[in-house]
Amino acid sequence: MSLAELQDDFPSLCERLLKTSREHRIGQSYLLVGDNDAALARFATQWAAVVACQEHTPDGDACGHCETCEHLANGSYPERIDVEPESKSRQIVVDAIRAFEHRLGLATDRRHPKIGIIAEAECMGEEAQNAFLKTLEEPPKSTVLMLCTTQPKRLLTTIRSRCQLVALRRNRSDYTR
Repeated sequence: MSLAELQDDFPSLCERLLKTSREHRIGQSYLLVGDNDAALARFATQWAAVVACQEHTPDGDACGHCETCEHLANGSYPERIDVEPESKSRQIVVDAIRAFEHRLGLATDRRHPKIGIIAEAECMGEEAQNAFLKTLEEPPKSTVLMLCTTQPKRLLTTIRSRCQLVALRRNRSDYTR
């Protein structure tokens, strides 16, 4: 599990992110914008591996074999906290955001950063978005937040402005007709 797996699809983006890893300049919040929720989730997982890896490769990528990488690969990394839309309503409600924030605020071993991922972030209602702003403005130490969305305009401007944009869009339209 590494960004190298996505190098063919997003070469310049992967190189920029690996450079931030090599230079130990990983940000605290990222807005992953794309046109496919599954691709966004995959990218978030790969970037989480780079962020949390304890034994990076020389180019800054995740090693794929340290204990942290293995936990992330099999879904057992205890410091990864996810929130996604619930039930048929496809909403992320304010109570889910508060529970997410509570888990992010719990103490952690500084060697193992917390990774908070919000899938389909556009499904947060305005109340949930406003509740999340405080955490976004002042995330707990050793925390990296990733908001995944296919519809960034549905997010409050204040949320969008506090995240580093990572554009993962691919135009899949066929214009040959």
